Amino acid sequence: MRPVFRSSNMAALVAAAVSGHVVVALTLAWGDRDVGLERLFAIDDLPKQSEWLVTHARSTAESSVRVVSDRIVRLFARAL
Repeated sequence: MRPVFRSSNMAALVAAAVSGHVVVALTLAWGDRDVGLERLFAIDDLPKQSEWLVTHARSTAESSVRVVSDRIVRLFARAL
């Protein structure tokens, strides 16, 4: 099977799947929310990947950047 559509935008992937022209690998959270999609199969175990959250060195001192960064870290930790 060769790729016919590539995107890093989840909404675009869902729209492509709903159109019926492509098969898309989606998380259950994205796939289950759209009644126009049919789950073909679930992938039970994917290899873990390291994720990096990168900011400019000067940005880490700003409280607004720190708040958002901390929230992202907590969301990823909860998802694992």
